[in-house]
Amino acid sequence: MTTQTFDEIMPSPSMKKRIMRGVYFHWFVKKYAPIFVVELSVLAALFIRELRVVSLVDIFQNAKESTASFTSIGTMISFFSSAFINTSSVSKILLFGISFVTVFIVRDMRRIIRHLNELLFRPRKAPVRIVS
Repeated sequence: MTTQTFDEIMPSPSMKKRIMRGVYFHWFVKKYAPIFVVELSVLAALFIRELRVVSLVDIFQNAKESTASFTSIGTMISFFSSAFINTSSVSKILLFGISFVTVFIVRDMRRIIRHLNELLFRPRKAPVRIVS
């Protein structure tokens, strides 16, 4: 009985590439999906809680009324900073939590993109066969 290598069984290199991309995709989903589910769940919970504390309708109404005074970036910054200073402490804590989780999501996205680039697009060296 003779044993065949993977390269002898595969009819073409393109099919091998397609199969390996599928394997990498499934591995990727199993490894990183639970992390994103947790992070996005926490972000959604914080965002929903923030929407219960702060009325977006009032925020947009105040911004709409004061758009006439938005003549420069400095006035916009002063408006939003005074609006943030005058909010409740619960709202500030929730906004800090949303920002904190968002930083982690961005960090993980960069890590995943870099990892995927290494897996899928890095040129691989062909295995060396020694014929004797």
